[in-house]
Amino acid sequence: MSNVGPAQFSFGPGISPAQGTVSGSDQDAALAQVGFFANTLLSFSWRDIGLPYTDVKVVLRQDLAIHKFSDLDGADVEPTGRGPIEITAKVPFLNHIAAAPSETWVSGDNFPSQFQKFWAAVIDRSPAYLQHPIFGPVYCVVSHAEVDLKATTRDGVYVDVTWIETFEPSGGVSPNVQGGGQLSAATQAGVDLDTLLPTLPASAFPQLPKQNFSFAQFARNLQGVANQVSLLEYQTVGKLDAVISQVQTTLAAFSGLAKGPFASGQSVLQWPTRDAADRFLSSLNSIRQSLLATGQQTSIYVPKQDTSLVMCAQTIPAPIGDLMNLNPSLLSDIVVPQFTQVRYYANTASSLVNPLARAAAGVTGTGQGF
Repeated sequence: MSNVGPAQFSFGPGISPAQGTVSGSDQDAALAQVGFFANTLLSFSWRDIGLPYTDVKVVLRQDLAIHKFSDLDGADVEPTGRGPIEITAKVPFLNHIAAAPSETWVSGDNFPSQFQKFWAAVIDRSPAYLQHPIFGPVYCVVSHAEVDLKATTRDGVYVDVTWIETFEPSGGVSPNVQGGGQLSAATQAGVDLDTLLPTLPASAFPQLPKQNFSFAQFARNLQGVANQVSLLEYQTVGKLDAVISQVQTTLAAFSGLAKGPFASGQSVLQWPTRDAADRFLSSLNSIRQSLLATGQQTSIYVPKQDTSLVMCAQTIPAPIGDLMNLNPSLLSDIVVPQFTQVRYYANTASSLVNPLARAAAGVTGTGQGF
């Protein structure tokens, strides 16, 4: 969320506390609320280029088959599927605006530097991940972009861009869009935990585990886990389990304290934090189940001699597109060296009829993945 102008927030032109319209305490509370909300949003980016924005719109359309009948009012409407998500944004590449805490673009460097990088990324017609402030990564292609150079604006340009969701490399649509905003809910609950846990007096809550990392930042980092490659490289499910265990320890500590001599007083202090922990735990468990459900089992092929990715696809056999998506580091060289581990989807690869031939080709029988 970009903060336009030198003042990050205001209540309207020419209104001051001295006029009795807005008190200082009310304004401080409103500023705190705006900052709190801004911290829960993700950075808006395309191809890892952080972008400011004045508005981002998401349009969802359902594909409907409308069956009408003669002499019968109304119609039988048959839902046949969801259409691709359409995301439209107005991006101000202006040098006088300031970035919000969660944004990654650099203030004062929007035009022409960042604009030129972004324009090159927009011209690239290949699909990539657009990180939405709420939904996280959505696999998209650019539909169109319009550059608006205004005579009244001398420090940059406005760009209107539209992206259209496409199938992920592993097939299907983005789990973030389908998941009902669980990643956003986890981030919100994480911010609450980060804010509330340090306020609990250690003398009253001695059993609480020490907080040595940011729950909100962990939730934001999950936004980058959008495909099976990320799951394999970063072992996300294992990290989720570790954080879930820590939150469960916190909740168990609350349960133990509830039985002590100061149970009633502690329960008043702990209930907002406990609520945030419950929400965070629920979101992480939902995300974990979603990752396990959408992940495809992978296997490893190890060539016995130097070869190419095309030959690997023929030997396994497996679709060449899957190998390219699962092994991006192998795309820069023509030759795939011997003993290189080549990932492929076990459930889409055709089985070799002769098991001995399969073993001789170097195709392992055990899958790796989640």
